[in-house]
Amino acid sequence: MKGKTFDGVLKKLQAVVGKQNVLNNRIDLLTYSYAEHLRGINPLAVIFLQNTFQVSQVLKILNQWQIPSIPRGAGTNLCGGTIPLDEAVVLEFARMDQILELDILNRYIAVQPGVTNIAVQKALEPFGYFFAPDPASMQVSTIGGNIAENAGGMRCVKYGVTSENVLGLEMVLSDGQVFLANGPLESAFAYNFTGLMHGSEGTFGVITKAWLRILKAPETVKTLLAVFPTVDHAAATVSQIMARGIIPRTLEMIDQPVIQAVEERFKLGYPAQARAALLIEVDGFTDDLAGEVPSIMAICQKNRAGLIQNAQSEAEKQLLWTGRLAGINCLTTKKPAYAQEDIAVPRAQLPEMLKALEQTACKHFLTIGTVCHAGDGNSHPAIFYDDKDGEESRRVGMAFEEIMKEAIRLGGTITGEHGVGVEKLKGLGLLFSPHELVFMKKVKAAFDPAGLLNPGKALPDHAGDRPAFERKGQKEDRAQFLLELNQLSPVPGYYLAERELIPYGYNGQRPWCVVKIQNVEGLQQVIQLADRFNIPLVPRGQGTKIRETVGNLLCLDLSGLNRILDIDADNLTATVEAGVGLEDLQTILGNQGLLLPVDPLETGTPTMGGIVAANSTGSLRAKYHTLENLVLGIEVVDAEGQIIKYGGKTMKNVAGYDLRKLFIGSWGKMGVITKITLKLYPLPERAVYRTYRAKNFRDFMNFIVQVQKADLSPLSFDLMVQKGKFYSNIGLGGPQQAVDRQREAINQLAEKNGMELVQEMEDTKLRYGKTFFTDYFKPGISQLNQYVIRSRIRFTDIPAWMEDILKMDPEEKVGIYGHISQGIMYATIPHPEPEAAPARSEEILEILKNFSHSFGYGSHTVEGKDLYFWAGGKEFKEQPGENFLWRRLKETLDPKHLFHPDQVPGGIKS
Repeated sequence: MKGKTFDGVLKKLQAVVGKQNVLNNRIDLLTYSYAEHLRGINPLAVIFLQNTFQVSQVLKILNQWQIPSIPRGAGTNLCGGTIPLDEAVVLEFARMDQILELDILNRYIAVQPGVTNIAVQKALEPFGYFFAPDPASMQVSTIGGNIAENAGGMRCVKYGVTSENVLGLEMVLSDGQVFLANGPLESAFAYNFTGLMHGSEGTFGVITKAWLRILKAPETVKTLLAVFPTVDHAAATVSQIMARGIIPRTLEMIDQPVIQAVEERFKLGYPAQARAALLIEVDGFTDDLAGEVPSIMAICQKNRAGLIQNAQSEAEKQLLWTGRLAGINCLTTKKPAYAQEDIAVPRAQLPEMLKALEQTACKHFLTIGTVCHAGDGNSHPAIFYDDKDGEESRRVGMAFEEIMKEAIRLGGTITGEHGVGVEKLKGLGLLFSPHELVFMKKVKAAFDPAGLLNPGKALPDHAGDRPAFERKGQKEDRAQFLLELNQLSPVPGYYLAERELIPYGYNGQRPWCVVKIQNVEGLQQVIQLADRFNIPLVPRGQGTKIRETVGNLLCLDLSGLNRILDIDADNLTATVEAGVGLEDLQTILGNQGLLLPVDPLETGTPTMGGIVAANSTGSLRAKYHTLENLVLGIEVVDAEGQIIKYGGKTMKNVAGYDLRKLFIGSWGKMGVITKITLKLYPLPERAVYRTYRAKNFRDFMNFIVQVQKADLSPLSFDLMVQKGKFYSNIGLGGPQQAVDRQREAINQLAEKNGMELVQEMEDTKLRYGKTFFTDYFKPGISQLNQYVIRSRIRFTDIPAWMEDILKMDPEEKVGIYGHISQGIMYATIPHPEPEAAPARSEEILEILKNFSHSFGYGSHTVEGKDLYFWAGGKEFKEQPGENFLWRRLKETLDPKHLFHPDQVPGGIKS
């Protein structure tokens, strides 16, 4: 950029943030051209920011002059994600380091992006809470950076990666528009922008605030070390521990080169022939661990562990951690330089991956030492070499490429937690098809149309170079569509006769045609025809999610995609086609001692595709969260009839943009889901559901608040109001001791608040949460003959929400149901007589508008006869309609509005 021109821009930037907060001295700028072992160029300037307003104003100026920008936290990323590749301004967030809010009852902490991970942990510690993600850089890395890279860490095996522990974000788009995604709420209303931002490496938007989920600190942590004669024995131990229903918070492995280097330096007593060592850490209630620790030690002994140690003090614990934490450093004396890889494979494939690493080391005459997050299949092989030796450096490059290819061959990914940045750009072409990369480029364009945010990172620049898909016709042409449908080979079955269409209708409306889909190739062909002839369509499984969205559309019946493709008990995953019924899947899993923790409220026989498209998780979300956390891989056919895949059987994956988060909960508006890989859990040793009834509203709410505050870990925590009576249903599961302890604690709270125990059910297959709903809540949440209100609110807003709903109900005909901890609430209101309908509709609309204003955060919808309405809180206010990010996504990915043209996000009729 010409000097004089940028001098003018610089003065504008200084006017916003102050001259003292702008660096443009060449020596100062040099610092920002480096990242670990990678080097870029000096930025044009570095801007230190302090609040959202400044970020917005700075981005508006840069957008006006089309100057790229790079958001930067502590710069600890290992992939070159923050180095300038061309002229750009670095946005430095080190001074946006304030903890803004700590809300224990609603279980979140709100922070600016420059707050370090360790600062969050220290702020929570006095209250007995913690933030689960613990990347190795947590002492210095920032929350903004953790989100941008979707950082992992050692506790991921139990608590998940960063995206599973962030509730919502405030971000600024490249044009300076401030956008609020979800705020402090437990689940997204529509598209999961919070999830999409994770791992996007600053290419979508600039984070200015994050709401983080906080968890109760465990009562006890126990640490064990076991050393094995082979990697296979160590891997078998990992699988067997998890098959017992024990999910360690940490399950780490080091290989033979690391073991030998650690033993050489620290003399820890590792057996001379050891090939693998496991560092195992479990947490929970003290009496639970009294049973779990002996079980783990017995499994280690069964798998020929030559050394097993159980730390009895903090000092012993730190000693056991030595090998894992110092392992790579112990090898640095062998060579002057090292480069660390980051790959992930399905957990059961880890032994084969480690054998491949040994072969690669021998083939290229290199030293490779590996540390692994064995519980999630993520490994970090480090290659030690002389960086001044050109030939050896060349072999290192060849080895890295082979390692990536081998991870992909084993069903894994090229990066599990370090990110793509610039270092792994070439590897994306090994993992994704050209069309998948183009699709990701379109997602990027919806967030950042001018491509100004962190250009050249996360995706290769050439990803969008393919010619646009050819599109024919301007008007809907059903006759030509049917003509060419009959020319397909084989011709798919389809219905046109009214009597055949009736089963596919809803509330008097029905599609004009139904096409029976039997395979993915046939689906691609039908969608390509629909695109050519401008035929709007709606995908359908068993119809449990279809509301008034089928009228006069083409319906794609996906019930023929009904194969269970794989159940991998060692990896705890299942892969199914979209038309597989949930009940069928749960029955098969239950017979193998496995569980998919999903129990949606829908009646009938919901399919997995419909459940995922609606993010319909059910009451088990209290412990297992939502499908956003349970879907590991997804396959979708997009608006061009092309297959888009993301993920698979790996627990971690930060290659490219996380398209799972785009499709889960999108109600089929972005594409048709065809295949899903799901995370499974072992069935608990014991599970019990207890239903309580309160005498009055005050006692009911006191009980609920005290349960929320208590040191409990319920499977489910639901409420219900039916015919003026107040019920709470609580599910408890886990080891016998854990269930007994929590049941006793809840009994004490119930007695204190005058709650009556109505029913207790033993159910280790975890179905009773759904049974409680269907048995007690009549007539369910169907929109037939009643209005249905759905709200997402904070826990602390539930009392006011309920009081306002109950005021409409002098005859006790209104029903209320809710997932308490998540603030997901339903109310059903019978349709009045026709003459009273307008007044009742106005009353409902007024209440929803009041909710929107008084609760701040949340979303509220009502559906019923001739009434469709939604209202949002802060995350929806002051957003220009045409610039709503979800509208931009829809226009970019489905410009003809083929999919669900009459729905807005959230499944509501427009």
